[in-house]
Amino acid sequence: CTRSGSARGLARACCVLADELIGARTCYCLPWSHWAAVYGRIGFVQVQPADVPKFLQARRAEYRERGGIVTRVTASHGRAASP
Repeated sequence: CTRSGSARGLARACCVLADELIGARTCYCLPWSHWAAVYGRIGFVQVQPADVPKFLQARRAEYRERGGIVTRVTASHGRAASP
């Protein structure tokens, strides 16, 4: 399985799981920078940090303080897109 093929397979599995578990609710994600494009393909969009719950703002700051390369918080509204 190629590296990009693995990412597509993971994205498809995430779509199925998201549809079953999250449904039409808003779901937030703190993706590592190298995964941002994958999350974008399944319906996540970048949002301003001030627009997310305070506990996620704090978690993002903590990850970054420990050297994590986390992109801006992303959110998916409604059903996940199919990659």
